[in-house]
Amino acid sequence: MDIKAKEFEPLVPKLFNRIADCISGFYMKVAEKAMGLFHNADFKKILNEYKSVAFPIIVPVINKLVKNEYNKTEWFIKEK
Repeated sequence: MDIKAKEFEPLVPKLFNRIADCISGFYMKVAEKAMGLFHNADFKKILNEYKSVAFPIIVPVINKLVKNEYNKTEWFIKEK
């Protein structure tokens, strides 16, 4: 199925918001699958083409997750 850019553009923010929700979601399997998209060549093309929309949505979510994981690790080390 070929989708034209004009038809796809309005869906881009919704798409990346959904991916961000999946990445930061409670269920690990869903988060892993969402992060796995970054290994897909077609997804990388879409990400590159719409990076001005995608990055402000995706990057803060990933950054928050990294900070939270770092804080958990730091807390765990201090407790020992």
